Amino acid sequence: MPDTLPPSTDTSVPWPWIPRVGLLAGPVAALLVYSLLPSGAAGLDHPSRATAAVGIWMAIWWMTEAIAIEATSLLPIILLPLLGIYTDKIRVGDEVTVKSTGAVAQVLSIEKETLRLAFAIPDGDLVERTLPRKQLSKESAVQRAATPYADRSIFLFMGGFMIATALERWGLHRRVAMLVLLSVGTAPRRLVAGFMLATAGISLWISNTATTVMMLPIALSVIQVSLASVTLTKSDSSTSSALGKCLLLGVAYAASIGGVGTLVGTPPNVFFAGFVREKGIELGFAQWMLFACPFAMVYLAIGWATLVYWLFPLGNQSTSGSKQVLEEEWRKLGPMSRGEWQVLTVFLVISLLWITREQIVKWQLLVDWVPSIQSLDDAWIAMAGAVVLFLWPVNLASWEFTLDWRTASKLPWGVLLLFGGGLSLAVAMNDTGLANWIGQQVTVLRVLPTWLLMVVLVAAVILFSELASNIATATAVLPLLYQVAIGLEIDPMLLLVPAALAASCGFMLPVATPPNAIVFGSGHLKVSDMVRAGLVLDLVAVALIPLFTFWWGKWTLGIGQ
Repeated sequence: MPDTLPPSTDTSVPWPWIPRVGLLAGPVAALLVYSLLPSGAAGLDHPSRATAAVGIWMAIWWMTEAIAIEATSLLPIILLPLLGIYTDKIRVGDEVTVKSTGAVAQVLSIEKETLRLAFAIPDGDLVERTLPRKQLSKESAVQRAATPYADRSIFLFMGGFMIATALERWGLHRRVAMLVLLSVGTAPRRLVAGFMLATAGISLWISNTATTVMMLPIALSVIQVSLASVTLTKSDSSTSSALGKCLLLGVAYAASIGGVGTLVGTPPNVFFAGFVREKGIELGFAQWMLFACPFAMVYLAIGWATLVYWLFPLGNQSTSGSKQVLEEEWRKLGPMSRGEWQVLTVFLVISLLWITREQIVKWQLLVDWVPSIQSLDDAWIAMAGAVVLFLWPVNLASWEFTLDWRTASKLPWGVLLLFGGGLSLAVAMNDTGLANWIGQQVTVLRVLPTWLLMVVLVAAVILFSELASNIATATAVLPLLYQVAIGLEIDPMLLLVPAALAASCGFMLPVATPPNAIVFGSGHLKVSDMVRAGLVLDLVAVALIPLFTFWWGKWTLGIGQ
């Protein structure tokens, strides 16, 4: 009989002492940071020191999952006003709005009831004026803390996820997966390649977790057929065991790798896009795909070759019964339904608009006809696509639409809070001057070559992502890395892009990512199998990510130019 494990039923939390320690360590570390930061140092006042304390508190709770990481992401709304980081009182450096005109200015100085203001004019210069306090208004403390939770990148992700839930509702993603699997053949190596290609392709648009959940039953069916064939023919079970490990690990790893290919494929990418836009760096959907999809393809190919040629070698003889299993799954799908056709139509149109938006807004004829077209962005396209799905009927007699709220409400609302919390903290770091102070402290790192700094950074982020969720890792490290880059006087994208990619590359442990945990729970893998394969892929990422960022990122994202 083949050497297999029974399906895992253990739902206990690994290392249960970590959240308990983290629950206390967060606020304690915050107090220590606030106390130890020199209050008299240039650029460090109460708001900046308090922001640093909040950042440490949130980072520890995110990493240890002391409470739900979504709940941790709500702390800025509570703590930024409560600790006086933001106040309703107008202070020097604040942005204020002239009530009569809506013009925005920065406060240079305050003298009793008048304020000296700096207004930015179109040619880039600043004009100073003095106005009475009563003519000015300022965002309330709570409003300032809460505004980043409605950042446009959050609506990009929301719209993308609504479209993804419609794909899942009508089963279109499963049809695409089966089509890929039937196309590549059933020889073991080709079968693993087919599973990885299908998983990665779907994961570009649908969450890594949902993709893995969809692909796992199909993979398990193939594994069971392979095991039955071994039993009936009394042949060597090693090939069957290796095939099972390759299929399951391939599905988990491909889900994570494929997700980095688009801005909506994985949460770290969405936070990264929102964060760099907050810093004035525009990043188009097509631009990111041009950079990240080739990276994902190369990484996927290396992962496939590592699994089937080195770690768990497979032959190239067709697996008995596998083709029948796949054909039976295809027959179960039946002909495409009207709902599938409608979802496919909207999906293709939205994808085309994402890819061509930057060219469309430059068409002078279209701009003359609809001037507002120039202000449309990827978030608008995503939300427009979602609304079309809500409006497009599948069956008017039964009042059934392509997407309904019961389906859309299944999207991961907690992830949206994570984005908002991370962005709110990043904005506070910038508003209080903490970001500039951090940048000034890291100038000592200038002695290191940039490539070495990137390698160390990628290794550290991957290590963090093995122990914490990828979105928690991204939200904790990206704001700090931006200031490190500013302090070192290098292009911030040289650090931000590798960190965003590395956050999705935790492959060693079952707890590193949901796809890892899902396939491990099938009972056909040992921890040693995942550690062995994951270590190799982690090391590949440490070399591949800096290389791609330096070489391909220069041409596609303008990094370092």
